Amino acid sequence: MPTEHPFAKDFGYLGKFLANVKSFAEGLDSADTRQQLLTLLEGEPERWKAIDRLLSGSAPTADRADSTAPKHAETSAAPDEIISTDPPLDQPPGWTIGPMTSTNRPGPSGSTR
Repeated sequence: MPTEHPFAKDFGYLGKFLANVKSFAEGLDSADTRQQLLTLLEGEPERWKAIDRLLSGSAPTADRADSTAPKHAETSAAPDEIISTDPPLDQPPGWTIGPMTSTNRPGPSGSTR
């Protein structure tokens, strides 16, 4: 039996957000940008509805999985166009732990902290 999950409220906002983005994209002057945005948005509401159903406890079914699978493969960017924001594998991710200020820098009066 479906139950409410912690993200139920967010899914309500998400549906409206996707509709607003699609509406904005449809009004863009640049045909290339408009088409690419609409292609990227195609099927998104259905995929997120399927995710919502699964989070609510509905059993997955083959026909739902097939109909909500991403269809971006034919419109994806070429490998040389993909921009990664991940750090290289040989570098740590760059998370900051502890205070954001250095304890060795001079303070406003010239003294160190």
